[in-house]
Amino acid sequence: MAFDGTILALDLASSTGICEGRPGEVPRLEVVKFTRPDDDPTDVFGRGVQWAASRFLVSKPARLYIEDPTNSPTMGGNTNARTLKVLYGLYGAIAGIARAKGIMVRGGNVRTIRKHFLGKGNLGSSEAKRMAMETCRILGWDPPNHDAADAGALWHWACAQVAPKLVPAVDPLSLQIAAKQREVF
Repeated sequence: MAFDGTILALDLASSTGICEGRPGEVPRLEVVKFTRPDDDPTDVFGRGVQWAASRFLVSKPARLYIEDPTNSPTMGGNTNARTLKVLYGLYGAIAGIARAKGIMVRGGNVRTIRKHFLGKGNLGSSEAKRMAMETCRILGWDPPNHDAADAGALWHWACAQVAPKLVPAVDPLSLQIAAKQREVF
């Protein structure tokens, strides 16, 4: 049976990237900020819970993919304990609400996602973010910032898991052709 639902992809951060859509269609990319200056982690969790509960009342995706929190050296490796607490807490809060609403939840390893979307899984954070922005723009997705572009990479990878025939190719030659086609229009 072919997958026919909406996929919501989240790249959790102080500025959380969001990408949502059906495989084969142009996704919507946006950003939401759960963190404010001088927040206690529970303030951030509260905003995440409020956002997820509201979002899933209005728009219930078939699947939710969330990038796994990490602190590896190739991803910057300087994430402090408070930030990791916030990321894991947001992950748990949002994923828990999604499951309670009957939404399938899956995680995604950042190296696996980057390997799929950018061709290399071991890129440094700044290079990966630059490439993700560029790839999303070539695909015509117009991300508002690098967090949304990272969510776009996760969404593309998620779509490839459930509907591989519907995702646009992101190999270098296909991107080069797509970029030239966008220049013409």
